Amino acid sequence: MKSLLLTAGLDRLDEVRSFLTKDFPDELAALTPSVELILEEFLVNVVTHAYKGSPGPLEVNIRQVTFDDWPHLVLEVVDWGPPFDPFSEATPPELTQDIDDKPIGGLGIHLIRNIAAHHSYCRDRGANSVEVWVRCP
Repeated sequence: MKSLLLTAGLDRLDEVRSFLTKDFPDELAALTPSVELILEEFLVNVVTHAYKGSPGPLEVNIRQVTFDDWPHLVLEVVDWGPPFDPFSEATPPELTQDIDDKPIGGLGIHLIRNIAAHHSYCRDRGANSVEVWVRCP
């Protein structure tokens, strides 16, 4: 497992991307855009909502697992903000509105749900932990 612990901030996005793609196996290269989108969405949400724009700790873990005889890449994002399950508490997006009339934002969790083979949330020892499993090609 690869782990990165940093102070959350939008200015740290490139560092998180670099952590992710450094030593990324060639067979997983096709997953890079999806994984980057997932990490960016969670980083923005943590900075904006968990820490209200203030600095706060963020942990990012990435590992490969086999589930039901199929390889998956598991991304875990941990923050120490107030309890919040984005999968059950985030407001569902309005998908029937014309794209030109839709305000920016609100689609991240929806996109993650559609990319992920599995997702989970837990609150443990004062931290929010979100896992997203992406099925490998």
